Amino acid sequence: MGRTSANLQSFLSDKNASKPYTFFENRLIELKPANIDNIGACASINSSVKDISNWIIMQLDSGKFEGKEVVPFSAIRETRKSQMIVSEPSNPNYPTKNFNTYGLGWELEDYAAAKVVSHNGGANGFVTNTTLVPSKKFGFTILTNNDANWFFVSLQQQLLDYIMNMPYDNRSANDFTVFTSRNKTGTDEISKFRNIVAQKNKPDLPLSSFIGKYKNDFYGVVEIKPEADQLIMTFEHHPGLNAVLSPLSGFNFMAVYSDVTYGIHEFLFTQEGGKVKSVKVKVNDFIDYMPYDFVKTE
Repeated sequence: MGRTSANLQSFLSDKNASKPYTFFENRLIELKPANIDNIGACASINSSVKDISNWIIMQLDSGKFEGKEVVPFSAIRETRKSQMIVSEPSNPNYPTKNFNTYGLGWELEDYAAAKVVSHNGGANGFVTNTTLVPSKKFGFTILTNNDANWFFVSLQQQLLDYIMNMPYDNRSANDFTVFTSRNKTGTDEISKFRNIVAQKNKPDLPLSSFIGKYKNDFYGVVEIKPEADQLIMTFEHHPGLNAVLSPLSGFNFMAVYSDVTYGIHEFLFTQEGGKVKSVKVKVNDFIDYMPYDFVKTE
């Protein structure tokens, strides 16, 4: 596995590495590779189809590669044991699924009477899937360099349908219909924000009232500073990131992040006694599903 690494510098040094992309407001945009070394194995393994294929062969051959034991099969079996319940399967599109659990670094489920061992991966500009069906001696990896797609999941299901001899169903077409609908909803919302900003509405308090530092006990501090007729938010633990805040109406602002991966969102400020009290900060679900409240400290 000579092209597999776990840090950004190795990826940048690889002359044949893929470039990361995303779709943003219906445009294909190249992204700067994200430095996610700090989160360890999660999303930070860089590899190639050949390297991962060799790893899958080892997984499917009881820990052996080319006849030599690489990992004890007892250890591999342990990773495939259920450790927690993820959900109770109830999707009518997958009536043969009876369990959905999590092992040690693996998502575990059954499909058409076979155990499926898999996991998705992702970083800015990349989404992937690796799947094993041990009883069929079947496995594959899907690597894509555009994080705004569901194709990697559709293809996984299509391949599982094939190996399980399930009736043909065009998984990509089905998923694409839903994907494009949701994408249009998001794009339409951003267009609405931009149209309102173009009206140059004034917030209910002077812009100077919003300037200052805000704290969230989980994240830390964000700071808002003035710039022309806008505000700029910076982030304590993301020194290269900022968000331009433009008034929408009342205490609502449109936030445009400098990194498109974080998206464009509506930030809602609260006030008490004529003074700004807090702001709710949101990023794209790809990064974090939850909004966070930051309380003004100065």
